[in-house]
Amino acid sequence: MVSATPPSRTVLITGGTGYLGRALVPALLARGHRVRLLVRPGSERNVPVGAEAAPGNPLDAASVAAALGGVDTLVHLVGVPKPSPPKARQFREIVLVSIQASVAALVVQRWQRRPLRAGAIAAWVAGAVLPTAGFTVYFSTQVPWRAAMGFACRAWLSVATTSRFVSDPVQTGFLGFDQPWPHLLTHAGATLLALLLLVVIGGGAWLAGRTTHPARRFLTLGVIAVGLVALAWFKISWADAGRCLLGLAVIYGMMCAVTLARTRQPEADSIAPVLRLLLAVLAAALIGRMLLNGRIYQFGFYQAALAALLGPAVLIGELPSRLGLGR
Repeated sequence: MVSATPPSRTVLITGGTGYLGRALVPALLARGHRVRLLVRPGSERNVPVGAEAAPGNPLDAASVAAALGGVDTLVHLVGVPKPSPPKARQFREIVLVSIQASVAALVVQRWQRRPLRAGAIAAWVAGAVLPTAGFTVYFSTQVPWRAAMGFACRAWLSVATTSRFVSDPVQTGFLGFDQPWPHLLTHAGATLLALLLLVVIGGGAWLAGRTTHPARRFLTLGVIAVGLVALAWFKISWADAGRCLLGLAVIYGMMCAVTLARTRQPEADSIAPVLRLLLAVLAAALIGRMLLNGRIYQFGFYQAALAALLGPAVLIGELPSRLGLGR
């Protein structure tokens, strides 16, 4: 016999204090489910009675991963308040990045523990698709259906649709799709140059570490330092430094994924490799808003910030141990 009462589950909800969440949480609690809400620090008081508060940032993959412990189902309800066509860019940047971070955290968490259930996948897909459908209906009250769908789907399709708003030359140039191939080659060249500089720095550090004579060590480091300063002063255009950031974030994320996949017993290891992968995903998702026009200016300040920090963080925190320098 099959029980008429569904089994109790632990449900994590992002955006649970909003319009949809306020209706969903009581319904889940009434059915006997354990409900956990990922809320920003200081907003715990907005969590309904009976639900559990998990302080964190729904746009940060590490926060989502920490809140996913013991969770059976993730319901993603993060969105833009009072959406309207003028807020299409805000909708895209918030919703798309938060979904990408949630997907990465969910995949890693489930890979470490057990396979994904079909019901959990269906719930996540519904949570991702229904807000877009709802926004489309809402926008249609103000603009034609075709334009409404373009506004709502920009988080998914970016410039791949044919709506008037998406094909706006300003937006196309913002993404770098006005001249895709030249921009792609420029970004590839910038990424290769950045990798070459990292190799030079790492190689110099390794060589200095293998030199036992103090004078030779300082001379090696001095030559490398002078060369880098001269290169930075005379050759590198720092206004264009953002062109290498997406490529570096993607390469670093792939390295983290390979390292994590080769781990035989992930639960016994430190959480550090997982956090590195999720940070790389979040960095790439943020700067992906400027896919072929990466920059650190004109709305690129916050979008490029995390990707720009990855390079120094790896040089300081990981490279010495990887080269066997011990410090």
